[in-house]
Amino acid sequence: VDLVTTAGLADTFTYKNDGTLKTVFAPTNGAFDAYLQKVGKTLDEVKADTTALAALLKYHVVPGMVMLADATTSTPASMEGSTLDLVKTGDALTVNTVAVATADVKA
Repeated sequence: VDLVTTAGLADTFTYKNDGTLKTVFAPTNGAFDAYLQKVGKTLDEVKADTTALAALLKYHVVPGMVMLADATTSTPASMEGSTLDLVKTGDALTVNTVAVATADVKA
């Protein structure tokens, strides 16, 4: 929530009961740490660049509700504009080859 607020996205990520649903594929702390290492930045440096932070957070959000039981192999566009590669195999879902660890958490 801290990063969402820092990026100025609190209103964007708040459910407004207007029928507009979003699915957040939230990275684990380990995945976020790996990202920081990959880009060679500290968390404070990422937080300081609010434009890049907003893009990073929006990359993990797609419009609509993606529930595991209803998910299909597809390529939805993220709020950031990139295409995500969702692959459903049995009861497992991956996003860009990364397994969804915990599905269907409503917030």
